[in-house]
Amino acid sequence: MACVVDSDSNGRHLNTNFEVLSQIVSSMENLSWFRLQVLAHDVVLDQHAAYDLRGAGPCKKPASQASIAMQTGVQCPERLVLSSPLQTCLECGASIRKERVIDARLYGLDGVHPLGHWTKKCSNRSCATLHHYNYRWVDGNKINSSRASDLDFVFVNPKTVFSRSFLDYHGALQFRGHISIHALNFAQKEVLWKDENEHARWRLEYSTAQLYLNVLQVGDNMWCDLPDKDMEKKILSICLDKPLADDFVREYHKWFQCNAITAKEGKSMYEIVIDGHEKVSSRCSIDPPAHGGRPRKDGTSKRRTNGWFMAVHPDSGLIIGVQEMIHPENNDLAVGMLEDAAELLPALDCIIYDRMCCALQAVRKSDMLKDIKYFCVDKFHAHGHAKTCPCSPLVHKKLDKRLREVNTSAAEQTFAWFRNYARTFNTMSPHTHFFYVLFYVQKHNELIRKNNVSHLSPFGSGRKRRHQHPRRSVQRPRSRKLFRFIEE
Repeated sequence: MACVVDSDSNGRHLNTNFEVLSQIVSSMENLSWFRLQVLAHDVVLDQHAAYDLRGAGPCKKPASQASIAMQTGVQCPERLVLSSPLQTCLECGASIRKERVIDARLYGLDGVHPLGHWTKKCSNRSCATLHHYNYRWVDGNKINSSRASDLDFVFVNPKTVFSRSFLDYHGALQFRGHISIHALNFAQKEVLWKDENEHARWRLEYSTAQLYLNVLQVGDNMWCDLPDKDMEKKILSICLDKPLADDFVREYHKWFQCNAITAKEGKSMYEIVIDGHEKVSSRCSIDPPAHGGRPRKDGTSKRRTNGWFMAVHPDSGLIIGVQEMIHPENNDLAVGMLEDAAELLPALDCIIYDRMCCALQAVRKSDMLKDIKYFCVDKFHAHGHAKTCPCSPLVHKKLDKRLREVNTSAAEQTFAWFRNYARTFNTMSPHTHFFYVLFYVQKHNELIRKNNVSHLSPFGSGRKRRHQHPRRSVQRPRSRKLFRFIEE
């Protein structure tokens, strides 16, 4: 039954059948009427023009955008139109419908191209979550809605999108060439952009997209052992603008320390080299820590940490452990790094450290390091140690024999590659700095396992594998005539 009420009928109303009312209303012109129904979430709603209600009329055109396509159901054949592959809302589970097409700018390897971005909106009015290609709006934040493996494009906002190949290419370029975002911005401006004023926010947008994609890739590896529901919950809660929130970096560091090497690799490692380096360091937001060396002439102290401390396997070149040095290099830091490494290396029997003389007493006090037989100083620094040094291979034949075929300078050679990132890492925020150090170290280990050491110095820790042919020594000519000719 339907009830018709009119304010001018003095309280009278008309009760009639809904079918009769529908026939009467359909015969009248310029009349809009609504039928209210309670439907379940899984019911597919009509989406033709009669149901496209705007309330206050069509959306106003933003001042910064030249033109925006507002017609629903109209696609532009001359350009690509992207939309979220989701069919249901991630917040409430209701169906989502296409809302409008927004003109966007696509950055690809072949230049900048126009693109259509078709947004979707949840059909549940109490939810009304707006879904974009790879994120959704929740309480004013852009929350991820996709897996890294499913992304061919990355939107950082409704009007700016990067292709996956563009981000992968420039990410590899930054890793291999130690190139900063400022250098990439300069190259794009000089070669690809006609009007640089249209791309004023490119550096911020690119760094946001690159960090967001890298965090998704790390999350897929880090949470792959969790149940599917738990993994999906963690992946779909990452914020696009702040992907390193909620102690993500701390969890990543803990995971890396436990999974830097496999159990099979750990059983075949018998020695490690540890050392610290100060070139790459993050900024301090608190009181600056103490620093070693001569103080500055103006009396100010550096508002930075003291760099990074690493453990390297000398034979393979794999980085086993990474730890940030808030304070200057000390015995507690070395012992903590060695204890973490001892859990991964059950056959470890030799430790090489340039400060082993100072740390020897503290190392021997650790219960986890009681099975270590050899405590050595690397061959380069051994020349500066006293003749009574208990850790010098130049003094003790036992240590010299143990280190005969060991690359004791593996840590310094690794830092020769790592120090080149100072120009890019040192300008980052502390959390972003920490993340990219772990991310690049993980990339380094993956390339080492593939026997691809082109990113290292040709005179570094991987020099033995770079010689495709055996070395040939110059021998004395056997022919006497040729020998006389050479002498003359």
